[in-house]
Amino acid sequence: MAMAIIVGFFIATYFAPAPSNPAAFIATESNPALAYEHVGAWFGKQGAPVRIQLLGVIHSAPNRGTAILRLDGGEPQVYKEGQQITSGVYLTRVDASGVEIEQQGQQQKVMMPMNPVPFPNKALQRLP
Repeated sequence: MAMAIIVGFFIATYFAPAPSNPAAFIATESNPALAYEHVGAWFGKQGAPVRIQLLGVIHSAPNRGTAILRLDGGEPQVYKEGQQITSGVYLTRVDASGVEIEQQGQQQKVMMPMNPVPFPNKALQRLP
């Protein structure tokens, strides 16, 4: 009886179909940017919102406003009204009380701080 079980096991193992290659079903993308494109098609390609801090308003004439902004804690930079700040983010309006930003298709008002942040002595020399 034991001999029949052993012979049956070896015959079943010998004639069993070869296992398929699981790597063929799981195709990995060699370029991470292309992988992002595929995932972006599923969930949308909108990035994380940009944190914007208004440091000052230089000029607030109609359609010619200029503001000093800090993006995500970076260096302060000067932006003109209507200018693209970064990908998908635009400075749409500047007035004495604050600025309006368009980000991911939505308008956002950033108010002038009550106690403006002091600039380092050399900050204005670096601005264009």
